[in-house]
Amino acid sequence: MDEVIALKGEGLMLKDPKSKYVQKRSDRLVKVKKFDDTEATVIGHLKGTGRCSSMCGALQVRMANGIEFKIGSGFTDVQRRSPPKIGSIVTFKYQGLTKANVPRFPIYMRVHQGV
Repeated sequence: MDEVIALKGEGLMLKDPKSKYVQKRSDRLVKVKKFDDTEATVIGHLKGTGRCSSMCGALQVRMANGIEFKIGSGFTDVQRRSPPKIGSIVTFKYQGLTKANVPRFPIYMRVHQGV
């Protein structure tokens, strides 16, 4: 996995060696990706669209280094109806950083409970 990541790959595909290939999602072939996680402070709520139009669509957050971005995935509908309060710290996972040091594909995990 580390070698694939070092060569800019996303991860590995693991296949049951006894299974045949099928052209759909299958529990016989799974993608494994490496994620990092960290925390950020909620600085705003962005309105959802489409199915989520009556809920929170994304959190506007700021990391300790000052980088601001949106986290729009990883939420249940219950969490979207009652998103983390502005000022709270949330934990999210992501797949590396962009050239501008913004987390790639951030996914909400939970409100950070502190230490």
